[in-house]
Amino acid sequence: LPQAKRSRVVHRRREKALAIVQHYRTLADREELSLRQVAEAKILRVEQFALAGLHRGRCPDSNATGEIVGKGGANIKSLQSQSGCRIDIKNGQVVLSGTAGAIDCARRELQNR
Repeated sequence: LPQAKRSRVVHRRREKALAIVQHYRTLADREELSLRQVAEAKILRVEQFALAGLHRGRCPDSNATGEIVGKGGANIKSLQSQSGCRIDIKNGQVVLSGTAGAIDCARRELQNR
């Protein structure tokens, strides 16, 4: 092949190879972002806040804990099964453990009670 034609062929092949490399880089970036989002969704969080925060600023009394726990623990068991979040009450503090979505769901349910 003449030198000019050979140069064009090499140039086109190099452009195609670069396009393929760029395509795979884009795919890898998308996959990394997707995996990062999945990992962040599965990370367990623990949040702790005062009972007063659950009762819209009212000072909690001994009944506040009872309302959350319920007779024989029925309320707290129901909340845990609905939200998928572990709920503990320690020294007037509510401790929520679970994924971000589970904690948000449990917090909403607790604040609506």
